[in-house]
Amino acid sequence: MSTPLRRLERPLLATGLALALALGAQSSAAAQGTVPPCPDESRPEIGGTINADTMNGTPDPDRINARGGDDIVNGLQGDDCLLGGDGFDEIQGGAGRDSIAGESGPDDLSGGADRDRIFGGQGFDFLSGGL
Repeated sequence: MSTPLRRLERPLLATGLALALALGAQSSAAAQGTVPPCPDESRPEIGGTINADTMNGTPDPDRINARGGDDIVNGLQGDDCLLGGDGFDEIQGGAGRDSIAGESGPDDLSGGADRDRIFGGQGFDFLSGGL
């Protein structure tokens, strides 16, 4: 039996930001503050451009920084660090324990089946865990 999807959207009046949560069978939590999205900085970085890019990870742990533009990032497998940068970004974590940060601009951020860390950043962001 599957749990129905519930969506909550609330403006955060004190900050001028908005929060959207998609709640399913997994638990979710929201917190205010800044948390570094990538605990392991030793991975080589795959970098995007200031334009719209589509970037795909590898089966290994990746560090992808899409930078500017309206980007599409697919982490695929591995414990990835995925950074959106400026613009409207669509980021999919995929398999593995990923760290995902939309950074500035409105973003659509999705984890995968494993335990992921997802940070929206500035702009109206949609965050989705392992559904």
